This record gives sequence, C-alpha cells and structure tokens, in this order.
Amino acid sequence: MKKITFILLALISGTAFAQNNDATDKATAEALAEIVQPLTVDSNNNLIFGRIIGSDAGGKVTINPIELTREFTNNNMKDPSDTDFSAAKFTIDAAKGYSYSVIITGDENLADEDGNGGPAMPISYTAALDGVSLSLDDNATGSESNQVLTIGGELTVNGGQAQSNYKGDISVTVTYN
Repeated sequence: MKKITFILLALISGTAFAQNNDATDKATAEALAEIVQPLTVDSNNNLIFGRIIGSDAGGKVTINPIELTREFTNNNMKDPSDTDFSAAKFTIDAAKGYSYSVIITGDENLADEDGNGGPAMPISYTAALDGVSLSLDDNATGSESNQVLTIGGELTVNGGQAQSNYKGDISVTVTYN
C-alpha cells in the first residue's frame, strides 16, 4: 500500500507543481501605410503691374487677384495704351480632401533692375485660391482637380519715380498638414 500511496502522491504532486506558462503572451498588430499623391505647386504667370506713367504726386497701383483688374489711385499714372497686366498665377495639385498650408512670401519692395537710381517701391500682396480670398499664411484642402492660386498686390509708386524696370520675387510654399 505504501507503494500505491507513494505513486499516487507523486502523481498529485507532479500535477500540482506543473505550471501553465502564463508569463508569455502574444498579440498581433498590422503594419499599415497610405500613399497620397505628392503636393506640387507650379508658377504659371508673373505679377505684372504693366506700364505706369511717372507722376510728381505718385500713387498706388493695385492688381486684384479675384477680379483680375488693375486700379490706380492717381489716374494720371495710367498708360493710355492700356498695357498688359496680370496677377501672378500658381497651380497647386493636392490630394483630394487633404489639408495643406499655403505660405506666400515676397520682396517688400520692387528694386530698380536697370540701375537708374530709382528708389525701391513698396509692395504688399493679396491672394485668392480658386477665386476666394486667401491670407498669405493660410490653409486649404485638396480637391479633385488642380487649384489656381492668384496673387495680386498694391504697389506704391513714389512721386517722381525714376524711369526704369523694377523687380521683386514672390514665393509660394505648400506643405501637407
């Protein structure tokens, strides 16, 4: 009987001391990626104020980026031949439904490109995206087609401004949010 008790005790003890390894567990996660189209911006047209007649009084010339019009505060500065003018135009291609930032920077003055001694002319910029006003540091959302960013501005022409060609740069930076 001692043998049977010993064998029975050994079986019960072995079972009692055998442990399920609960210190290890396993879970699974997925590795996911979403590819969206690259965000691009292309320059299609310059901001052109056109020919302006110098005046002792000076004045301001405005290119409206929504209406694509040109206005003078001093009509004596308007060239009667009505030269070409235009808003700057950029095309933005962004993935539909994705938000992106638009940052517009530019020279604060148009400088005398020909070296004729003309003082720099202050310029401020205004913008529109698909015909709707946009601030110079704003957000937009991609659509099914290219979006058109137009940039106009107000140029202050000094009284007695020297005859010359004047130039400045405008930059547009777009970044997905």
